[in-house]
Amino acid sequence: LEHDARARMFVSQPRRIAARSLCDRVRQTLGDQCGLRLGHGERDESPRTRIWFCTTGYLARLVAAHSGSLARHTHVIVDEVHERSVDTEILCLLLRRLIEANPTIKIVLMSATVCVDLYAGYFGVDPATASMHVGARRFPVEEVYADDLADRLRLPNGVAAVATK
Repeated sequence: LEHDARARMFVSQPRRIAARSLCDRVRQTLGDQCGLRLGHGERDESPRTRIWFCTTGYLARLVAAHSGSLARHTHVIVDEVHERSVDTEILCLLLRRLIEANPTIKIVLMSATVCVDLYAGYFGVDPATASMHVGARRFPVEEVYADDLADRLRLPNGVAAVATK
């Protein structure tokens, strides 16, 4: 936002709590440039708002009912696109149509487990140039069973017996 005074974007999350939590966190940095739009008329924004957090369903309904509503926006970010909900599928269809009408808008699909080739083919882009992989730190996973945990914690026999039932 600080590098492009024209930047205006929607960031969708599949659930209301995620949209609200992200908005609250980003608002700590950007202040009133960050807004929130949820269903049932719930809005929290100012005239200076340039980045809106919303649910995927809200964004799908907005684009479906008011296709010109994103004409002044530069980016649409769809997080957790791998969840493949009805809202996400409809939003992808609408965004594909939006790109045809507004070729300058940037669509960012984010997921930890997305099938890049599938979405690149759907949007008609080259996956080698249109995708970016950000490596993730992986943490070792250790399987621990209740009876092992009872031994490790040195629980008294009565508590250990209940814990391992």
